[in-house]
Amino acid sequence: VDYILKPINIKEFIESVKKVVGKRSESRSQNNENFKTLMENLRSGSPSRLAIPTADGMEYLNPKEIIRIEADRSYTWFYLTANRKILVSKNLKEFQDILDERSFFRPHNSFLINLKYVRKYVRKEGGYIEMQDGTQIPVSRTRKDLFLTHMSRFRG
Repeated sequence: VDYILKPINIKEFIESVKKVVGKRSESRSQNNENFKTLMENLRSGSPSRLAIPTADGMEYLNPKEIIRIEADRSYTWFYLTANRKILVSKNLKEFQDILDERSFFRPHNSFLINLKYVRKYVRKEGGYIEMQDGTQIPVSRTRKDLFLTHMSRFRG
């Protein structure tokens, strides 16, 4: 980005604006393309690979590797098998819409879990889910019955 000094030279000003617009377009175009690829890969039912846009490109995951997904403001953390985790700059709802609702459940506004990795449900303290990695996930009062129904039907 350039500095603009007075008196303003119109040609230099126009060139500076073009640079800024060009850089923003490149960045936005790449982000849109990454997310578009992600959406296309996932709309085809239950994908065998999930394209996750990361800071340095795309990472392709098997959804079966995902233990849980956790919202962190405008970012999302993917917690995977083998103690791996990935930070993504998309919100949790976007992934909820994409992933198979028979295998993934949202027990709380901040979490989306893979039902395959649920160890147990504990009723006390408002109710929480214990995952196989030891994480305790809160279950909102409004989603408790739906979670129990989901688990009774789950064939993972």
